[in-house]
Amino acid sequence: MDTNKEIEEIKGRLKIIEQKLEILSENKEIYLTLDVAANELGKSELTVRRWVQEGKVNPVLTSKGQMLFTLKQITELSEELQVGSSYGLKILYANWTREAPERIAFPKNRYNIAKSMAPGMLCLVYLTHPIKRIVTVTEITGTIETGAKRWPDQEREYPRWPFVVPHKKILGLKEGLTLKEAGIDFRPRPGDTYLKLDKATFDGIVSTLKEQPDYDWCKWLELYSDYCEINTR
Repeated sequence: MDTNKEIEEIKGRLKIIEQKLEILSENKEIYLTLDVAANELGKSELTVRRWVQEGKVNPVLTSKGQMLFTLKQITELSEELQVGSSYGLKILYANWTREAPERIAFPKNRYNIAKSMAPGMLCLVYLTHPIKRIVTVTEITGTIETGAKRWPDQEREYPRWPFVVPHKKILGLKEGLTLKEAGIDFRPRPGDTYLKLDKATFDGIVSTLKEQPDYDWCKWLELYSDYCEINTR
């Protein structure tokens, strides 16, 4: 075995990994390269470079001039990009229809988005696996302060989802649309909770939902659970 050759191959693989993600052990910060940061934000590298010039985001420069962005910095910027619109897509677990349909919850690391919710804002509701469909539209009727007063035990009962706002459904639960059918080029990942939409896209989806019959997703989930249980015996 050529040990030197093997060592060089390992070094090469490590270099590729380091180009994608650098972890500085000194302060445990996670750093992203320009291409990874742009991908996380859903923007082009050119746009991120422009933001750097405008001072909107401040990277760390390595000795070789490579720009590195902290994961925290990119996450906060991503949240800022999602607020400021009256129309959005709220991502919720499928069991929302059975557990807490009277409130809209946000994870503990998405405070800024939760704080931006205000009465009158309109949200399409997308339920995750196994449904994976936009099933209704709702109107936000209060703030997280309102939610904290109405459901004081929220953080204790759902520690991962401590922020809630009240709402009222404008439509019943519908057969729904997949994101592809709705024309939304977005694939929810763990941690994603809200996506702002333009009015034209929002109105088009609502129009389609209004034409659909109501659908009992609670019953569907029961049948799905029974099916999974039977097939795992």
